[in-house]
Amino acid sequence: MPTVAQILSSQMDPHVREVIERRTGFMVRRLKYLQQQNDRRLADVERAGWTVRRLEVVCWLNSFFQIVVSPLAASAVPGFPLDLGGATPITHGSITFDSERRATIGFMDHAFFAACVASGINRPMLTAHRADDLIYLLARHL
Repeated sequence: MPTVAQILSSQMDPHVREVIERRTGFMVRRLKYLQQQNDRRLADVERAGWTVRRLEVVCWLNSFFQIVVSPLAASAVPGFPLDLGGATPITHGSITFDSERRATIGFMDHAFFAACVASGINRPMLTAHRADDLIYLLARHL
């Protein structure tokens, strides 16, 4: 059975996939270091059911969000900071910014978050910049 990462990255540009994997690798290496150092907060988080393996998936989803979802969603927010392609479609290269694109990206953004929330992953976990931030957020709510 394919993993979430395999499904989400199957049609992805190889360079983007590499950037996500590299960022995820940094976070996972830090998690494993904290585990080797018997970090108290990580131990508390693990006891609460957030195993390092589960956190690795969160790190991948976090990286996917930071690199793919968030920039796309930012380009599709109606009226903020500009209504990009709102009244008049704008074409840049092969991308057309219009109401149809905004709706598609909005659906993708909501579907991604719904899947994450159903798995116990909230928005702050996806916006954490480092593994330490992720552990801090989880430990704070235990």
